[in-house]
Amino acid sequence: MTLTTTHTTQGPVLGGGIYTFSDVSNVMGVAYHKVHRWITQHWDEVLSDGFYTWTDHNSKAVGFHTLIELVVFAQLGEAGVSTKDILKSHHLLSARFNTPFPFALDTVLHSLRTDGKRIFFTEGEEDIYSLDGKYQFNLAFIHAFVQNIEFGGDALAQKFWPMGKDKAVVVDPRHQLGQPVVSGTNIQPVALHALYKAGETPEFIAYLYNLSEHQVQDALDFCKRAA
Repeated sequence: MTLTTTHTTQGPVLGGGIYTFSDVSNVMGVAYHKVHRWITQHWDEVLSDGFYTWTDHNSKAVGFHTLIELVVFAQLGEAGVSTKDILKSHHLLSARFNTPFPFALDTVLHSLRTDGKRIFFTEGEEDIYSLDGKYQFNLAFIHAFVQNIEFGGDALAQKFWPMGKDKAVVVDPRHQLGQPVVSGTNIQPVALHALYKAGETPEFIAYLYNLSEHQVQDALDFCKRAA
């Protein structure tokens, strides 16, 4: 698939990651139809305007930071927040923090707050943007999600552990075009899972790839989770 950027100042770059709908589904462990809805719902109004996204006729792909931001988009959308309000919030935060990816920013993700009626972003003592109290936004989910992200020196998301940092599978856009790998290697879990499905034992797979059995089991668990 030949992808062309939808944003004039950005395009696919080494270390940026490229994720199709299926890739997002596998990494996030979310059903494909939900991912399809998340992306298509926001593509024209949000994702194609200043985001790391590419398209080729009916095919679409996103970069690593957009992959991270999709979780926040999805949670807001499923809570009933309109695309218009998500866009407004995103644009305001983008301008405030001078980044096209505010929902992948350490400061923003750690500044989500609620008073039981409203959801708002804070910077110091100042409210940045408040959402109407009718929205039931799962802050606990977002705060747990943040724990699985490693942020870089620019405070943007740098790595993501889909099953938690105590597991061996990591999504790092600097390795294998951002596809999941066993941490510290370029070995993709799907390669280990293919051997397992062919009848090889986890012990033999670990020996073959010079991995621990723990690493192999985490890779197998990831593939089962994403299935």
